[in-house]
Amino acid sequence: MQGHYRLLESSEDANEPYEDPPVSSRIRKRHDERGSDKIFFCACIATLCTTAISMALILSSFLYGFPDSRSSTARLRVSRETFRRPSVYINLEKVLAKHNSTFPPLFNFPQMVYQISSRNRRMTEDDRGLVTHIGVVYPDDRHIYISPKISTIVQFRHLDYGMENCSLIYTVPLLTSKFNPNAIVLNSSIIDVWALDTVVEISRHIGDTWKYAPKRTKKLATLSMSNNSYSFHCRSNEFSTFELSCSSSATSLCQVDFWQDQRATPIGGIHIVQRQNDNLGK
Repeated sequence: MQGHYRLLESSEDANEPYEDPPVSSRIRKRHDERGSDKIFFCACIATLCTTAISMALILSSFLYGFPDSRSSTARLRVSRETFRRPSVYINLEKVLAKHNSTFPPLFNFPQMVYQISSRNRRMTEDDRGLVTHIGVVYPDDRHIYISPKISTIVQFRHLDYGMENCSLIYTVPLLTSKFNPNAIVLNSSIIDVWALDTVVEISRHIGDTWKYAPKRTKKLATLSMSNNSYSFHCRSNEFSTFELSCSSSATSLCQVDFWQDQRATPIGGIHIVQRQNDNLGK
């Protein structure tokens, strides 16, 4: 059986002769290709350089050790002091330059109160949780407990501007109808006040600041029922951190155990009184 074939119709473009693109178009295309190659080459070189630097830093850390902890602590102090608690008193000294007012003292209670053992400087925090019909309620009470084996860490943030004459006060809170300090205090107790090696804020929200107490730097004062205050300069918006311990040089018995509440009256417990600077406004 003989087949029948029919030619397909072709487009008009197919019959037109092929023409090379203009010379300028070919040159521009070659330039674009060369530019892409250069960008790719530079990216590869940058990647290799950063990888080499990273490997060198890791190798040097293992060969020569990591940075000194003291320098790391110094950097940590600067960053936290500068950025976490920036000054809110910018140029306030100009406003108060010619004033002659007298401001009342401030009663400042510690934000953080922890206990540590003589064997271990890991800090623990006591609380007086109350079981109620709506659940456990935690009042704003702080536990001061000092014995031959237990010390108490207190940290204060210095309040307000120009109130930099501070006194650390030790008194026993009184039992009232609204507040029970559960105080057990030996009048013979002698308490050493130690400065700690930190200027940063202790908080559960700031790394490991709340886990272990900083080391002691020097003894600042010795307090007792008859000599119950220590005066010092406290720069505005900074922190003072103290360790309160039974005096190792005392031969008398020592135990200080009570709860304190900054809202209780009359005022009692471990706190600082801030008074205005002598040269404020001068």
